[in-house]
Parts: sequence; C-alpha cells; structure tokens
Amino acid sequence: MRMKPFASRFNLRRSGKSEYSLRFWMIVTIWCVCLLFFLFQGGKTSFMLLAMMSVLCLYLWIGRWSGISKSTGKRELLYEGEHRLVFHAGDSIEAQLTIKVQPIGITPYVLLRDQLVRRHGETKTFESLVLPDWNRQCVMRYNLSNLRRGFYSFGESECAMEDVIGLFQHKAAITVPTQFSVLPHTVRIPKWKIFDSREQGFGRNAFIQRSTKETTQINGVREYIYGDRISRIHWNATAKTGHWKSKEFERESLPSMMLILDRTQRHYYTEEQFELAISVAASLLAYGRERHIPLGLISLGKTVETFEAGSTAHQQRLMNDHLMETEADGYQDLSVRLQQMGSKSVQGSFYVLISPSANDKVLRLFSFLQQKQMGVSHIHLTDPDGASQDNWSAFLMSRGIPAYSIRQLQELPVVLGGWANGQVAASSISKS
Repeated sequence: MRMKPFASRFNLRRSGKSEYSLRFWMIVTIWCVCLLFFLFQGGKTSFMLLAMMSVLCLYLWIGRWSGISKSTGKRELLYEGEHRLVFHAGDSIEAQLTIKVQPIGITPYVLLRDQLVRRHGETKTFESLVLPDWNRQCVMRYNLSNLRRGFYSFGESECAMEDVIGLFQHKAAITVPTQFSVLPHTVRIPKWKIFDSREQGFGRNAFIQRSTKETTQINGVREYIYGDRISRIHWNATAKTGHWKSKEFERESLPSMMLILDRTQRHYYTEEQFELAISVAASLLAYGRERHIPLGLISLGKTVETFEAGSTAHQQRLMNDHLMETEADGYQDLSVRLQQMGSKSVQGSFYVLISPSANDKVLRLFSFLQQKQMGVSHIHLTDPDGASQDNWSAFLMSRGIPAYSIRQLQELPVVLGGWANGQVAASSISKS
C-alpha cells in the first residue's frame, strides 16, 4: 500500500517499554520544573506555564485509557462485488477490514496492520493509515492478487493510535478470525473422446467401450455436445434455459479412473509447469464429478498419497484438499514408487499419468500397468519455452496408448475432445 512513511513509523513505535518510559519521565520532569518555577518565582507567566503543562499532562493521562483495547472489527472478502470464502488461483480479491474504535478525546488517525498467513507457507503483512469517520469506524481496503492455491487465514490485526502531538502511541490486538481457500485454476472439459459412447475409433479399449455403453434410462440433462443426435436433445430443458441441452442416459457400468500425479521435482522445468499439472488433475476431477465417474488419485512425490476411486463428495473433497497443498518434492522413479505400493495400488481400470516426463521410465510404468490388464493414458506437459515434443505422443499412440501433449491449460479440452484448435466454443472453457 502507499503508506510507506507511516508504515515505517508504525514499526519504529513498536520498539518497547523503554522509549515509552523515557518519554513519560521526561513529561513528569518538565511538569515538576514548571511547578517549582511557579512556587519560587510566582507571577502570571509561571502560572500560565504550569496551567498549560497540567492540561497537557491531564490529556496524556486520559489517553492512556483511550479505550482502544475495546475496539472491535470485522473482515470481508469480495470477488467482483460478491462475498466469498472460496476462490481460484489468479483471482483478484478485495479485502476490507473495518475497525470500530472507542477512543476518549481527539483521534487524528489510526494505524491498522493486517496479516495474511498461508498454511505451511509464506506470510504477508498489510499496513495503512486510516482516518476515522463520524461513527469512529476505520476501514482499510487492500487487494490480494496472484495468490497461490492453498488454505489461508488471517492472524491478529493490530490497531494503534497516537495523541495529537505524537508523544505516545496506544495499540491493541484485535482477533477477526477469517479463513478462506484458493483452489487450483481449472478448465471445463465438455468431452473426452475415449469416453464418448459414439466414438469407436482408435484408443478405446474394451473396458471403456463396455463401460460407456448406455441404457435407455434417462439419468439427467447435460450440455449439448456438437454431434449429438436429434433424438438426444432434451427439448423441454432447451426451451426453458434458452441453450441446447441433451439427455444423459445411465450406463451399464461406470468406468473407474485413477490419476497418477507426478511430483518428481527434477521433471519440472519451472514452478508454473507443476501448477499446470495440478490444474490438469483438478480439471479431470471436475470432469469425473460431472460425468459420475468413480475417480481416484495416486500422488507420487516424497510421500505416496493414494485416494481410492469413488464418486462421493467426501472423496472428492479429500483429493481437492490434497491438490491445494501438495508440492513437487519427489526424487525417485515413478515406476519404482508405484511398484513399491503393491497390488492394492492398481485396483483401478484406467490410469492417466500427468507428467512432463517422456522416457523409458514412463514406458516401464505403462508396461507394469498393462501387465495387470489396466488401460493407460498419458497427459504430457511440454516445456512452454522449449521445442515441441509431439513425437512422444505419436510414439505412444502407435503403441495403442492414448497420449496428449499440452503447453497450457486451455489446450486440455481441445486435445481430449478431439477437436482441432479453435473448434471449441469459448463458452465451454470456464472455471469449475
């Protein structure tokens, strides 16, 4: 914020009791000198000096019980004018701290200090000088931008004010508990070609073909996807909403999908590339929730975190909470880590690896899963500043393994849906 001189002054005034005591005894000494001057000299001049000094001491003494310790406060978090406690990475959040002070006497200004703490992470401090309004309320506004995914909370807020002549400062700690979360940035996936019952082409193994076979029982309404037959259009829902809607039919069996998140530190060129991996995993979780697909997560890093495949809200929340705080801290090979988990780790039916790695170690991982009759796929994260590695995807496709290379999150629904660049409507890409 633009209050650097006052902010530094505020920090200096928090020095301790020694400076406070020195100023206190200095005022007492001056008052005693004025008193002795009046007693021994007499006259109007000495009386006026003693009277002014007595009034000043009385004002400073009253300020010691200024009532600032009784201050109360509240905090609001706004995004586009709406009160929220859940945000997405990259959102610009407007924070508003309102303190109601109850001072005795004149209060020229109030110094406010707020602290934002990220769980297992950094701390940010915001300071500002505020003028109280007629209702003794002080409002400090500041923006929270470029926040990383994670859980955040606010520490104690500090409120301080000085007397008119700036000799003494009185402060108080105010607790306004506020917690909020920042979700990874996601993109909506309207269609995944290999899970589309109308697609019978390359990359659809027997399990997916069987699990995506639909019955005649309507299970709900979904957004219209280009290529839907006219018989699938839900005319009543289309007329009510003004947007094309299609019927969703129950499947004979639901596919089970496991995401393998690579958290090996040396595999990622930049921190932004790892954030892309997190966003891809979160987007696929949203896709599974929308399509009612039992979906699990295997996070391979310094520790191995396994979440069994399921479609309940509790399981979804556990996986989302893990994605909000996990970091790239692994160092061992993916195939070694997965094999160490034993047979219980491969109970899913279709495994999707999210990783920038493209080498023989990835092939060994896929061979290990295929030996257990599991379907595999690779979402390959290419280096945004490096050369294209589309040859890796073509190589895997030649071996019957669906593979997708992306540089940015917005490319994910394009490659999964089988569209060419520019054929995805902008309205289909949004935050979930």
